[in-house]
Amino acid sequence: MRKLIAILILVTLSVAVSAQSKWDGFFQPASSTLSFTKAPGEKSYQFKFRPAAEMTAVQMMYDKAEKKWTSSSFHSAGIGLGLQHYVQGINGPINNYGFNALLMLDATPTEDKGAGFGLAATMNIPNFVNFGGGYNFTFKKPYILLGAVYNF
Repeated sequence: MRKLIAILILVTLSVAVSAQSKWDGFFQPASSTLSFTKAPGEKSYQFKFRPAAEMTAVQMMYDKAEKKWTSSSFHSAGIGLGLQHYVQGINGPINNYGFNALLMLDATPTEDKGAGFGLAATMNIPNFVNFGGGYNFTFKKPYILLGAVYNF
């Protein structure tokens, strides 16, 4: 009985996932995978999951011992997954905002801890400007970041 329930749950989940088209064209340009047919009563936007690459312009870390924020420029880069919102533009689809989950890698190692890594959650508007926050696991510090993201 347990096996039957487990199989039914897996089949139900796979049907639900395959019915959603947010993953279509994951490794293809958005312009070739999106089409907007604006019939009366139909939506004129789409959400798609896209790979994301981020470059941090300014990163601000909070130091608990000194009780102050320290900033650094071009300090880290990240890769991850984004859920992007697309609308119809004059020359094709336009990404007007999106949300990203990123694995951040620090570019400047320190003597005692080496290069750091962390996780970040960001929002990009209108297309490339990216801001958000995260936590650096190597230095055990939260941070705020501002940068540029490219969703493939």
